[in-house]
Amino acid sequence: MAKEYPSGPVVGVGGVVVRDGRALIIRRAQEPRKGEWSLPGGVVELGERLTDAVRREILEETGLAVEVGPIVETFDRVHRDAAGRVRFHFVIVDYLCRADTGEPVAGTDADDLAWVTAGQLDAYGVNPHAAAVIRKGLGAWTPSPQDLKTSRPQHLRYDRPMTVSREAAWQLLTEWTQNESLRKHALAVEAAVRGYARRQGASEEEWGAVALLHDFDYERYPTLGDHPNKGCEHLRSLGYPEWVMRAIQAHAWEITGVEPETPLERALVACDEMAGFVTAAALVRPSRSVLDLEASSVMKRMKDKAFARQVPREHLKKGAELMGLPLDRHITNVIESMREQADALGLRGTL
Repeated sequence: MAKEYPSGPVVGVGGVVVRDGRALIIRRAQEPRKGEWSLPGGVVELGERLTDAVRREILEETGLAVEVGPIVETFDRVHRDAAGRVRFHFVIVDYLCRADTGEPVAGTDADDLAWVTAGQLDAYGVNPHAAAVIRKGLGAWTPSPQDLKTSRPQHLRYDRPMTVSREAAWQLLTEWTQNESLRKHALAVEAAVRGYARRQGASEEEWGAVALLHDFDYERYPTLGDHPNKGCEHLRSLGYPEWVMRAIQAHAWEITGVEPETPLERALVACDEMAGFVTAAALVRPSRSVLDLEASSVMKRMKDKAFARQVPREHLKKGAELMGLPLDRHITNVIESMREQADALGLRGTL
């Protein structure tokens, strides 16, 4: 199958190759993302196992023979051309890998390479998603006693990550946010994002917790740029996994530069402002309720430039596009999810 304008998703692999607390990055010589620093990796060939594919790709691109460890991250990446056609669509599995010996040499599909620490990723301009995967990989390796003696990593293993729970997220939200409207907005976004998690077979608990936290720092840091980055710094200090901070940064992609790519990130962007707009549309109804609100009414409000003028209509439309849905279907999904929490959101009204 062709990589460019494929007939279906193309499966790819990548490797977080670690040695002495550093990861190996390459500068890509081919599209997509030509000229960018990223992980070594490439496309899985027909009949090839994922782990065999990552070994082969790393050997071809860097000349290193690696031992393949656990999966660090699985995600998809879609690139569209100016006409909206899918130019590239990759489903990518990144593995943690070990390279004990040998010096890397740039090979096929790479024109340069470097060993870097987590603190050097920004200096190389590594894209935020790849940087998050690398940091996650570097943080996942814990040296064994034998490793400490030899100063060489001998074992790859993950420490159990902290649990992302709704209880902890709600506690943090209410600690940092006193404004009742901001709390209800977080609950509305949570309801909508949970709805998409349920539809996609993902963890409602984890997706909902991220939704609760997406604006948790806004009351303390209302200046864009501080929000959401200050909050992400705090979450990182608490030990939250990197995918949580990345999702929160992606919901403010225009400020952070982190484009929404994973299903969670896309759902959070799609539900954030739409949940707020649906709330506003419900509250101006005679019933002041979301229970009798329909998508057609919301779309009519979108055409009224004076209504909720602070909400960019292009953001609402972008959300539906990210979910791969017609606008009216996306609005209906959000409304249906919010109806389930009408009492908590204060949107039962007189019904």
